[in-house]
Amino acid sequence: AHEWIQMIDGTMEAVPLKPDLSAADGQPIHLFKASDAPWLNANRTPSKKQNSYVTDGCELYRTKTGQLLMLWSSYDRGSYVETVARSESGKLAGPWKQLAPLVGNDSGHGMLFKTFEGQLMMVLHQPFRRAHGKLFDMEDTGDNLKVVRPRPDLDGPVP
Repeated sequence: AHEWIQMIDGTMEAVPLKPDLSAADGQPIHLFKASDAPWLNANRTPSKKQNSYVTDGCELYRTKTGQLLMLWSSYDRGSYVETVARSESGKLAGPWKQLAPLVGNDSGHGMLFKTFEGQLMMVLHQPFRRAHGKLFDMEDTGDNLKVVRPRPDLDGPVP
């Protein structure tokens, strides 16, 4: 992720790797920029302030039907959101279609995992400052992800 600190309109890019996972020669592959998300406040003007066009906290996920998704975080109207994009080609190079945010309420840096019983879940931080891990039951719909329900019953004690 090239962040707002570097570029104002943050980008997601892929860096080619060697078999030993070190960076290969060549330029990064541009995937998308934050302002490609249609849900962003269209009246906002990019600025050098935080809350501009942020790209952060990505994770790739292949759905049960083979679709390639990317979880990523950004700001929308001053609040952090966890959102998702889908590769229209099914390949990392895209093109990427921006889908609706999954979770608002100042949430981000989501990661998917499966429980020992096979339930797909997402963990993310909420709120942005003084964050706590929050868990959600998720559904793989084949072409997207869906929050089934928050799981506050699994939240640990707040210090």
